[in-house]
Amino acid sequence: MRIVFKINSLDEERERIDQTKKKASWFKEKGYIFVLPIDSLEAEYKLEEYQKRFSQIEREWSKIEQEFFKKTEKILDHKIKEPIEVYLTRYGVGGSYFLPNKIIVNISDEYRNFFNYKNLAHEIIHLFIEPLIQKYKIEHWQKERIVDLITSKILSDYNMQKTPVETKSVDKSFNKFFPDVEEIIKNIK
Repeated sequence: MRIVFKINSLDEERERIDQTKKKASWFKEKGYIFVLPIDSLEAEYKLEEYQKRFSQIEREWSKIEQEFFKKTEKILDHKIKEPIEVYLTRYGVGGSYFLPNKIIVNISDEYRNFFNYKNLAHEIIHLFIEPLIQKYKIEHWQKERIVDLITSKILSDYNMQKTPVETKSVDKSFNKFFPDVEEIIKNIK
């Protein structure tokens, strides 16, 4: 398996909550929903709930993993050298990624209808293209649109998110230069 699923420990959940609080104004500005504990974290942390979702997510992902990576490696010319660690949380936004190989996904009730294998695929694409995003200083919603467009080429049933800003320049560059991701990103105006 190229994906290793892990359940956040109580200490990792504390860290996730602290990170979310530090970025709360940015999340609000971008229109993201985020989850913080209602009561105390210790009262809310129920390992059996994490384990139940863990099994469901692992099952879903195992059905598409091989085909996903086959298509991804072909499109992005990117081979995975080390497993991607996917941490399951009940706090923060729906998904986050951290180079080189870490993803955090929210499995809380607020995100029950949001999180599935498609969203994990989206976060993985983020990992792969983030160096180019940084190199060309791509804005947040343009980056999200690029990731959505690439993910939709890999997963035919992928639903793209609505962006609160105009992204026609991304679509135009994508249509002209796909599958050359660097050219797509470099030519966004």
